[in-house]
Amino acid sequence: MFNQRFPSEKIAITAADGRKLSARWWQGANAFERSLVFIPAFAAPQAYLQWFAAYLAQQGWGVMTFDYRGIGASKDEQLDSFVTLDDWVNLDIPAAIFEVKRRTGAHFLGAIAHSVGGQLLGQSPVRQSIDGALFISSQRGIPKLFQGMARLRIHYAYTVFPVLIWMFGYLPISKLTLPQPCPSKVLLQWMRLGRSGIFTNDSQINE
Repeated sequence: MFNQRFPSEKIAITAADGRKLSARWWQGANAFERSLVFIPAFAAPQAYLQWFAAYLAQQGWGVMTFDYRGIGASKDEQLDSFVTLDDWVNLDIPAAIFEVKRRTGAHFLGAIAHSVGGQLLGQSPVRQSIDGALFISSQRGIPKLFQGMARLRIHYAYTVFPVLIWMFGYLPISKLTLPQPCPSKVLLQWMRLGRSGIFTNDSQINE
């Protein structure tokens, strides 16, 4: 029977620029053989993944979850206004993957990437350091790729979110926006990429 309370360890991992990120580690029985890292979605704290992580750990996997800078337990009010998607791609995802490598030296190191996490993993230089990945709903936010209400929601976000960010300096949490805080520059960069359909870094360089 699945034990949702499989033991885990709350840890801090350090990105290459010195930023500390909140993470949690589940050391399954076969962690040194096979481990994986969850690459999260937008505004999705790692707490959302604890049930899934505990389940996989009970099956023997070593599992790490983490919060991007500006998300969940990795928020920092003084620094988060500067955070961009590039930081998640080039600093946060590599930090999580290299920490699992350091802990286990696992023969197989994989990733489970949810939503935008799949796009970010594909752009990250660390993608060549893993042995496999499972992508869950890893779509691009390009309106023409969606139909019906899904397309309307994207158009709504692209129209309303920038106005709210301009008015408040951040995107307020509500049923009409996002359920969790997310750095403003991250959101604005994501919307620019979706409108253009060309996924580049914040300097307009196609990676």
